[in-house]
Amino acid sequence: MATAEGLMPKVWQAAADGAVITDVGSTKVPIVRCATALAAQRDLAFVGSHPMAGSERSGYGASRADLFNGALVIVTPTERTDPLALKRVSEFWEALGGRVGVMDPDEHDRAVAAVSHLPHLVAYALVEAVARLNPAFFGVAARGFKDTTRIAASDPRVWREIFQSNRAALREALAAFRTSLEELERLVAEDDGERLERKLEEIRQLRNRLD
Repeated sequence: MATAEGLMPKVWQAAADGAVITDVGSTKVPIVRCATALAAQRDLAFVGSHPMAGSERSGYGASRADLFNGALVIVTPTERTDPLALKRVSEFWEALGGRVGVMDPDEHDRAVAAVSHLPHLVAYALVEAVARLNPAFFGVAARGFKDTTRIAASDPRVWREIFQSNRAALREALAAFRTSLEELERLVAEDDGERLERKLEEIRQLRNRLD
C-alpha cells in the first residue's frame, strides 16, 4: 500500500503550473515535510487538510454525498504557506459543507493521536482482550461493547499506515492512556468504592463537555 508521501513526487510532477495541492491524510507532519522538499524543486503550493469525517467503512461503497456537511476540516499551514493557497483550500472545503479549523502540523498530529488514533488502537486491543479471555464471551456482547469497538472494524491496511506515520505522537498518547488505566486498575484493586466513584464522576464530567 503506497503512502501519501510516497505518491507526492508523482502528484507534484503531474500537477499543472500554479496548481494548489492538498490531501486528506490523517497525519500531517510527514506530508508537509515532503511537500516542503518538493516545493524547493518546483514552486507549487501545498496546504495540508484533514477532514474529520467518515466511518469504519471504506471504499467507493461507503461514499456519501453529505459526508462533509458540518464536519470539521483541519488545515495545517506553515510559515511558508501561500495565504492565497490557504484561502483557496479553505473555500474548497467550505463549499463541500465543511467547517474549517487551522492547526500547526505538529499540534494536529498530537491532537489526532489522542482523539482518533489512540481510540482505534484501544478498540483493536479491547476486541483481542476478550478473545484472549474466552471467544465465547462475544456471544453476550450487547450495544455497549459493539459501540465501543465499532472502529475496530476499520481497514487494517489504512490504520497500519496511520499508526506508523504518527508513531511518536501515538506513543505519547498511549503513555497517557496507560497512566489513566493503571490508576483505575489501582482503585478497583483497593476496593475503595467512594474513591472509584469520584474518579468516574470526574471522567464523566469531562466526557459530557463533548456534547
